[in-house]
Amino acid sequence: MQGWLRGVASGLLVAAIFLILYSLIWIEDVDETVSDSGDQPSLSLKEMRDRLENEGYAVIEHEELNNLQEAKTAEKEETSEQEEAIYRYHLIVESGMSSSDITQRLHQADIVDDQNALQSLIAEKEADGAIQTGTYEFESTMEKDEIVEHLLGHE
Repeated sequence: MQGWLRGVASGLLVAAIFLILYSLIWIEDVDETVSDSGDQPSLSLKEMRDRLENEGYAVIEHEELNNLQEAKTAEKEETSEQEEAIYRYHLIVESGMSSSDITQRLHQADIVDDQNALQSLIAEKEADGAIQTGTYEFESTMEKDEIVEHLLGHE
């Protein structure tokens, strides 16, 4: 049994030595390939930049890239703010109109996005019967509470 165990240990030792030698030789070859890169000499940063620009690539520093990205983000935010339209609507509340009729008209005029939420707020404030008749002006920027207060004449 000891002879067999020594044989396995010797085999493992020989295999390890071959692997170490192979990896040393192979790693030296890889280092030479990377540093030489074949028949082309190593390039300085300026030479690399010039070569890339000649090929049609834009080369910029990280700081400049970050500034461009921030400017683009700010431009998108500004554009989205400008695209948001403000709607105005003149509503004539007549005698006999229900709060459901009013909320439906405000929703159709794009003053409120959720007709049911406004209807629920009116019911919550028990303002259904307290809405005054008359002409009201609304904007799409108004909050639902503002709309209800406006309808009640509490502006």
